[in-house]
Amino acid sequence: MTLQHRLGQIAKHAVLLFFLLVTIAPLYFVIVTSFKTNPEFYDNLWLPGESLRWENYTEAWTRGHLGEYFGNSLYVVLTSVALVILFAMPAGYALARLRVPGSRPLITFMAGSLIIPAEATLVPLFVLIASLKLINTRENLILVYTGWSLALTIYIFHNYFLTLPVDIAEAARVDGASEVQIFLRVMLPLSWPAVATGVIFNFLFIWGEFLWALISTRSDSVRTIPLGLFRFQDQFGTDWVQLSAAISITIVPLIVVFVFFQRYFIRGLTAGAVKA
Repeated sequence: MTLQHRLGQIAKHAVLLFFLLVTIAPLYFVIVTSFKTNPEFYDNLWLPGESLRWENYTEAWTRGHLGEYFGNSLYVVLTSVALVILFAMPAGYALARLRVPGSRPLITFMAGSLIIPAEATLVPLFVLIASLKLINTRENLILVYTGWSLALTIYIFHNYFLTLPVDIAEAARVDGASEVQIFLRVMLPLSWPAVATGVIFNFLFIWGEFLWALISTRSDSVRTIPLGLFRFQDQFGTDWVQLSAAISITIVPLIVVFVFFQRYFIRGLTAGAVKA
Protein backbone atom coordinates (compact mmCIF):
# COMPACT_ATOMS: atom_id res chain seq x y z
CA MET A 1 0.00 0.00 0.00
CA THR A 2 1.52 3.30 -1.11
CA LEU A 3 1.81 6.35 1.12
CA GLN A 4 -0.63 8.24 -1.09
CA HIS A 5 -3.22 5.47 -0.77
CA ARG A 6 -2.80 5.38 3.02
CA LEU A 7 -3.24 9.13 3.28
CA GLY A 8 -6.38 8.86 1.14
CA GLN A 9 -7.79 6.15 3.45
CA ILE A 10 -6.99 8.24 6.53
CA ALA A 11 -8.66 11.30 5.03
CA LYS A 12 -11.73 9.27 4.07
CA HIS A 13 -12.10 7.79 7.54
CA ALA A 14 -11.54 11.21 9.12
CA VAL A 15 -14.39 12.69 7.07
CA LEU A 16 -16.67 9.76 7.95
CA LEU A 17 -15.78 10.10 11.63
CA PHE A 18 -16.53 13.82 11.53
CA PHE A 19 -20.02 13.29 10.07
CA LEU A 20 -20.64 10.46 12.55
CA LEU A 21 -19.83 12.77 15.46
CA VAL A 22 -21.97 15.56 13.99
CA THR A 23 -24.86 13.09 13.75
CA ILE A 24 -24.46 11.52 17.19
CA ALA A 25 -23.66 14.67 19.20
CA PRO A 26 -27.22 16.13 19.25
CA LEU A 27 -28.69 12.74 20.20
CA TYR A 28 -26.12 12.30 22.97
CA PHE A 29 -26.81 15.82 24.24
CA VAL A 30 -30.58 15.28 24.39
CA ILE A 31 -30.38 11.89 26.12
CA VAL A 32 -27.78 12.99 28.68
CA THR A 33 -29.73 16.18 29.44
CA SER A 34 -32.96 14.24 29.93
CA PHE A 35 -31.51 12.50 33.01
CA LYS A 36 -30.16 15.62 34.74
CA THR A 37 -31.52 18.20 37.13
CA ASN A 38 -31.75 21.81 35.94
CA PRO A 39 -28.75 22.93 38.07
CA GLU A 40 -26.67 20.05 36.65
CA PHE A 41 -27.65 21.09 33.13
CA TYR A 42 -26.39 24.63 33.62
CA ASP A 43 -23.25 23.49 35.46
CA ASN A 44 -22.06 21.27 32.62
CA LEU A 45 -23.84 20.87 29.29
CA TRP A 46 -22.12 17.71 28.06
CA LEU A 47 -21.29 15.53 31.08
CA PRO A 48 -23.90 13.28 32.73
CA GLY A 49 -25.38 14.21 36.09
CA GLU A 50 -24.64 12.48 39.38
CA SER A 51 -27.64 10.15 39.04
CA LEU A 52 -30.22 9.14 36.45
CA ARG A 53 -33.46 11.02 37.03
CA TRP A 54 -36.04 8.72 35.41
CA GLU A 55 -38.79 10.83 36.92
CA ASN A 56 -38.01 13.50 34.31
CA TYR A 57 -39.76 11.28 31.78
CA THR A 58 -42.94 10.84 33.82
CA GLU A 59 -43.02 14.56 34.61
CA ALA A 60 -42.53 15.43 30.93
CA TRP A 61 -45.30 13.02 29.92
CA THR A 62 -47.80 14.48 32.39
CA ARG A 63 -46.79 18.17 32.25
CA GLY A 64 -46.71 18.28 28.47
CA HIS A 65 -49.83 16.12 28.01
CA LEU A 66 -47.73 14.08 25.58
CA GLY A 67 -50.19 11.18 25.62
CA GLU A 68 -52.83 13.19 23.76
CA TYR A 69 -50.34 14.71 21.33
CA PHE A 70 -48.69 11.31 20.83
CA GLY A 71 -52.03 9.73 19.95
CA ASN A 72 -52.85 12.51 17.50
CA SER A 73 -49.46 12.18 15.81
CA LEU A 74 -49.74 8.42 15.48
CA TYR A 75 -53.22 8.67 13.98
CA VAL A 76 -52.25 11.40 11.53
CA VAL A 77 -48.92 9.86 10.53
CA LEU A 78 -50.10 6.27 10.12
CA THR A 79 -53.18 7.30 8.15
CA SER A 80 -51.24 9.72 5.94
CA VAL A 81 -48.44 7.25 5.21
CA ALA A 82 -50.93 4.49 4.42
CA LEU A 83 -52.81 6.75 1.98
CA VAL A 84 -49.60 7.94 0.34
CA ILE A 85 -48.37 4.37 -0.26
CA LEU A 86 -51.85 3.26 -1.40
CA PHE A 87 -52.05 6.01 -4.04
CA ALA A 88 -48.39 6.28 -5.01
CA MET A 89 -47.73 2.60 -5.65
CA PRO A 90 -50.25 2.08 -8.50
CA ALA A 91 -49.50 5.56 -9.88
CA GLY A 92 -45.78 4.81 -9.99
CA TYR A 93 -46.42 1.44 -11.64
CA ALA A 94 -48.71 2.94 -14.27
CA LEU A 95 -46.24 5.69 -15.16
CA ALA A 96 -43.35 3.22 -15.32
CA ARG A 97 -44.89 0.17 -17.00
CA LEU A 98 -48.08 1.16 -18.82
CA ARG A 99 -48.36 3.27 -21.92
CA VAL A 100 -49.80 6.34 -20.26
CA PRO A 101 -49.88 9.38 -22.59
CA GLY A 102 -47.62 12.13 -21.30
CA SER A 103 -46.08 9.95 -18.59
CA ARG A 104 -42.57 11.27 -19.18
CA PRO A 105 -43.47 14.98 -18.84
CA LEU A 106 -45.70 14.14 -15.87
CA ILE A 107 -42.98 12.38 -13.91
CA THR A 108 -40.56 15.20 -14.79
CA PHE A 109 -43.09 17.72 -13.49
CA MET A 110 -43.45 15.73 -10.25
CA ALA A 111 -39.69 15.65 -9.77
CA GLY A 112 -39.47 19.38 -10.48
CA SER A 113 -42.25 20.16 -8.00
CA LEU A 114 -40.03 18.87 -5.19
CA ILE A 115 -37.97 22.07 -5.35
CA ILE A 116 -41.01 24.20 -4.45
CA PRO A 117 -40.88 24.93 -0.71
CA ALA A 118 -43.95 23.91 1.26
CA GLU A 119 -44.09 27.42 2.75
CA ALA A 120 -44.97 28.80 -0.70
CA THR A 121 -48.24 26.83 -0.67
CA LEU A 122 -49.42 27.74 2.83
CA VAL A 123 -51.73 30.65 1.95
CA PRO A 124 -53.69 28.94 -0.87
CA LEU A 125 -53.79 25.74 1.17
CA PHE A 126 -55.20 27.54 4.18
CA VAL A 127 -57.88 29.19 2.03
CA LEU A 128 -58.79 25.82 0.50
CA ILE A 129 -58.92 23.97 3.81
CA ALA A 130 -60.92 26.79 5.41
CA SER A 131 -63.45 26.66 2.56
CA LEU A 132 -63.83 22.92 3.21
CA LYS A 133 -64.40 23.70 6.92
CA LEU A 134 -61.56 21.40 7.92
CA ILE A 135 -59.49 23.85 9.96
CA ASN A 136 -58.66 22.47 13.41
CA THR A 137 -59.29 18.85 12.41
CA ARG A 138 -57.01 15.87 12.10
CA GLU A 139 -58.50 15.22 8.64
CA ASN A 140 -57.04 18.55 7.53
CA LEU A 141 -53.55 17.40 8.52
CA ILE A 142 -53.99 14.02 6.84
CA LEU A 143 -55.22 15.60 3.60
CA VAL A 144 -52.39 18.14 3.37
CA TYR A 145 -49.61 15.75 4.39
CA THR A 146 -50.80 13.17 1.89
CA GLY A 147 -50.80 15.74 -0.88
CA TRP A 148 -47.36 17.04 0.02
CA SER A 149 -45.86 13.53 0.09
CA LEU A 150 -47.33 12.07 -3.09
CA ALA A 151 -44.92 13.55 -5.66
CA LEU A 152 -41.75 12.20 -4.05
CA THR A 153 -43.30 8.81 -3.30
CA ILE A 154 -44.67 8.36 -6.83
CA TYR A 155 -41.23 9.27 -8.16
CA ILE A 156 -39.60 6.64 -5.93
CA PHE A 157 -42.05 3.92 -7.01
CA HIS A 158 -41.80 4.93 -10.67
CA ASN A 159 -38.02 4.61 -10.72
CA TYR A 160 -38.08 1.42 -8.67
CA PHE A 161 -40.54 -0.34 -11.00
CA LEU A 162 -38.30 0.62 -13.92
CA THR A 163 -35.50 -1.45 -12.34
CA LEU A 164 -37.57 -4.65 -12.21
CA PRO A 165 -37.06 -7.11 -15.12
CA VAL A 166 -39.60 -6.74 -17.93
CA ASP A 167 -39.51 -10.52 -18.51
CA ILE A 168 -41.41 -11.15 -15.26
CA ALA A 169 -44.42 -9.14 -16.39
CA GLU A 170 -44.23 -10.56 -19.92
CA ALA A 171 -44.29 -14.11 -18.59
CA ALA A 172 -47.39 -13.29 -16.53
CA ARG A 173 -49.10 -11.81 -19.63
CA VAL A 174 -48.34 -14.95 -21.60
CA ASP A 175 -50.05 -16.93 -18.83
CA GLY A 176 -53.16 -14.76 -19.28
CA ALA A 177 -52.77 -12.37 -16.35
CA SER A 178 -54.34 -8.93 -16.64
CA GLU A 179 -52.47 -5.73 -15.79
CA VAL A 180 -54.23 -5.58 -12.42
CA GLN A 181 -53.23 -9.17 -11.65
CA ILE A 182 -49.64 -8.49 -12.73
CA PHE A 183 -49.50 -5.49 -10.42
CA LEU A 184 -51.08 -7.21 -7.42
CA ARG A 185 -49.53 -10.67 -7.70
CA VAL A 186 -46.17 -10.03 -9.39
CA MET A 187 -45.00 -6.45 -8.90
CA LEU A 188 -46.46 -5.76 -5.47
CA PRO A 189 -44.53 -8.53 -3.67
CA LEU A 190 -41.31 -7.26 -5.29
CA SER A 191 -41.80 -3.65 -4.26
CA TRP A 192 -41.00 -3.89 -0.52
CA PRO A 193 -37.75 -1.92 -0.82
CA ALA A 194 -39.62 1.00 -2.42
CA VAL A 195 -42.39 0.70 0.19
CA ALA A 196 -39.81 0.83 2.99
CA THR A 197 -38.16 3.91 1.46
CA GLY A 198 -41.50 5.68 1.10
CA VAL A 199 -42.62 4.78 4.61
CA ILE A 200 -39.41 5.99 6.25
CA PHE A 201 -39.20 9.27 4.32
CA ASN A 202 -42.85 10.14 4.86
CA PHE A 203 -42.96 9.01 8.49
CA LEU A 204 -39.97 11.19 9.34
CA PHE A 205 -41.38 14.20 7.51
CA ILE A 206 -44.94 14.01 8.83
CA TRP A 207 -43.95 13.12 12.40
CA GLY A 208 -41.79 16.23 12.65
CA GLU A 209 -43.85 18.67 10.57
CA PHE A 210 -44.50 21.82 12.57
CA LEU A 211 -45.54 24.87 10.56
CA TRP A 212 -48.76 23.64 8.95
CA ALA A 213 -49.88 21.98 12.19
CA LEU A 214 -49.24 25.28 13.99
CA ILE A 215 -51.32 27.47 11.68
CA SER A 216 -54.16 25.04 10.93
CA THR A 217 -54.93 23.68 14.41
CA ARG A 218 -56.20 25.56 17.45
CA SER A 219 -56.99 23.02 20.17
CA ASP A 220 -54.94 20.40 22.00
CA SER A 221 -57.39 17.68 20.96
CA VAL A 222 -56.02 17.71 17.39
CA ARG A 223 -52.48 19.05 17.79
CA THR A 224 -49.44 16.85 17.22
CA ILE A 225 -46.16 16.11 18.99
CA PRO A 226 -44.07 19.04 17.61
CA LEU A 227 -46.63 21.48 19.01
CA GLY A 228 -46.75 19.59 22.30
CA LEU A 229 -43.07 20.32 22.84
CA PHE A 230 -43.99 24.01 23.08
CA ARG A 231 -45.46 23.32 26.51
CA PHE A 232 -41.94 23.31 27.92
CA GLN A 233 -41.41 26.95 26.97
CA ASP A 234 -42.83 30.00 28.70
CA GLN A 235 -42.15 33.73 28.72
CA PHE A 236 -39.31 33.32 31.23
CA GLY A 237 -37.36 30.55 29.51
CA THR A 238 -37.24 26.87 28.59
CA ASP A 239 -37.17 23.83 30.84
CA TRP A 240 -34.37 22.09 28.95
CA VAL A 241 -34.32 18.99 31.13
CA GLN A 242 -37.96 18.07 30.69
CA LEU A 243 -37.91 19.22 27.06
CA SER A 244 -35.03 16.79 26.43
CA ALA A 245 -36.99 14.00 28.13
CA ALA A 246 -40.00 14.78 25.94
CA ILE A 247 -37.85 14.80 22.79
CA SER A 248 -36.36 11.44 23.80
CA ILE A 249 -39.88 10.02 24.06
CA THR A 250 -40.90 11.38 20.67
CA ILE A 251 -37.94 9.87 18.80
CA VAL A 252 -38.78 6.32 19.88
CA PRO A 253 -41.33 5.75 17.05
CA LEU A 254 -38.78 7.03 14.51
CA ILE A 255 -36.21 4.50 15.71
CA VAL A 256 -38.77 1.68 15.69
CA VAL A 257 -39.87 2.46 12.13
CA PHE A 258 -36.32 2.68 10.84
CA VAL A 259 -35.23 -0.55 12.55
CA PHE A 260 -38.27 -2.38 11.17
CA PHE A 261 -37.77 -1.21 7.56
CA GLN A 262 -34.00 -0.74 7.42
CA ARG A 263 -33.31 -4.13 5.79
CA TYR A 264 -35.14 -2.88 2.67
CA PHE A 265 -34.28 0.80 2.96
CA ILE A 266 -30.86 1.02 1.26
CA ARG A 267 -31.92 -1.13 -1.67
CA GLY A 268 -35.11 0.87 -2.17
CA LEU A 269 -33.27 4.17 -1.80
CA THR A 270 -30.69 3.38 -4.45
CA ALA A 271 -33.14 1.79 -6.89
CA GLY A 272 -35.97 4.25 -6.35
CA ALA A 273 -34.09 7.51 -6.05
CA VAL A 274 -30.89 7.11 -8.10
CA LYS A 275 -31.67 4.98 -11.10
CA ALA A 276 -33.98 6.44 -13.71
